[in-house]
Amino acid sequence: MSASMPSSTRASPTLLSDNNKDKSTMDNSSTVFQKNDFAFMQDFHRIVELMLNGSNQEEIGKAVAQMDDRFDNARRILQELPGLQYVEEEQDAILKQETAVLETKKQQLKKYMELAPFTGSLEQKEKQEENTMTM
Repeated sequence: MSASMPSSTRASPTLLSDNNKDKSTMDNSSTVFQKNDFAFMQDFHRIVELMLNGSNQEEIGKAVAQMDDRFDNARRILQELPGLQYVEEEQDAILKQETAVLETKKQQLKKYMELAPFTGSLEQKEKQEENTMTM
């Protein structure tokens, strides 16, 4: 494995809970799915009921085709998940490297925020707020 870890260009998937199905939160840059995209029991139950009730073949065929479409959609979602091209050890190494980068950035931000332009203006704002509250 090389020293530099390749990063996936795909966006992280987003899981929408059953309570939060607002379509406005969907972003084309990420894979958006809901839990029920992977729940097939209702479809299977419907097909069995149609067969037991003696429904016509066309109606059963439509139900099977609908379930097959849902399987295809689930496969597509799984294939679009980022990181599947890496084995677990590579994912762990990437996570460790990215966590180290994040910690470095946090430390840099902290040092940056301690510079005079930021600390002085913050103290002035606090004094101004105190003065306006006492008036």
